[in-house]
Amino acid sequence: MPECSECGETVSMPFKCKFCEESFCSHHRLPENHDCEGLREYKDEQRGEGKIGYDVMKDEKGERTPTVEVGKEERWIDRLEELVPTSVTFTILAIMAAVFVMEYTVPGFFEMFALDPAKVLQEPWRLFTSIFMHAGLAHLLVNSIVLWSFGRHLEQVLGKRKFFKVLIVAAFASSIGFTLSGQLFGIGPAVGISGGLYGLVTLLAVIRPDVKVLAFFIIPLSIRHAVVLFAIMDAVNVAAHSMGVMLPVIGGFASAGHLSGLLVGLFYGYRWMDRFSSNRRRNMFQ
Repeated sequence: MPECSECGETVSMPFKCKFCEESFCSHHRLPENHDCEGLREYKDEQRGEGKIGYDVMKDEKGERTPTVEVGKEERWIDRLEELVPTSVTFTILAIMAAVFVMEYTVPGFFEMFALDPAKVLQEPWRLFTSIFMHAGLAHLLVNSIVLWSFGRHLEQVLGKRKFFKVLIVAAFASSIGFTLSGQLFGIGPAVGISGGLYGLVTLLAVIRPDVKVLAFFIIPLSIRHAVVLFAIMDAVNVAAHSMGVMLPVIGGFASAGHLSGLLVGLFYGYRWMDRFSSNRRRNMFQ
């Protein structure tokens, strides 16, 4: 029996969207209710042909003049294709590199924008600004390699808008998770986009579980097994912190933040699994 492409509900008489040609339940049948990519593409085509956004008024030459687009105003994230002409992955890598330079050239930059759990209530911008910061060149390089390796492929699968949404929501959830654990265990500050990367990799593990990766850049594993391995490591580290134990090697990880990002990846992965899953085996490092 057919399933809704948005929520997965089994429906006996599905509605087929004329814009994206996917099948949906009655609740998600409208393009606005299933985040329809086809509708956006249609609107872009119509806008380019001058069929959307024109008033009935004419100028002195008798030609129609452009005014405001009919319908509700689009959110900026709906126009991400226009706002970011290059890939989102490359854009975020460039932002991370620029912020890293500022960390070492602007006095007080790190102290002002890093995620310090003790200061978040008074300075909430730290939840966001810390995402693009890194604690040293090695930290930046590792996160950049992971983002480049997975991001450029996953961005093609999801599209710019969904890819950006998962990355930022997971990174922001990671900041919140670390802030809560930091206040409980007295740790901090923290910086980095690793929580967002956990979200991306976990989502990929749900929709493409047979993808092959290199854990720690040397151990070949399926992506699903790699995610389970890192989740166990971070869970053990959180448990150790709760008992006041600092473990070697993994003791300094922002593990609560990682696990928060992982949960976001699971949420979006299972939400979009039917839409983006594939049975083809892929090796991300070929």
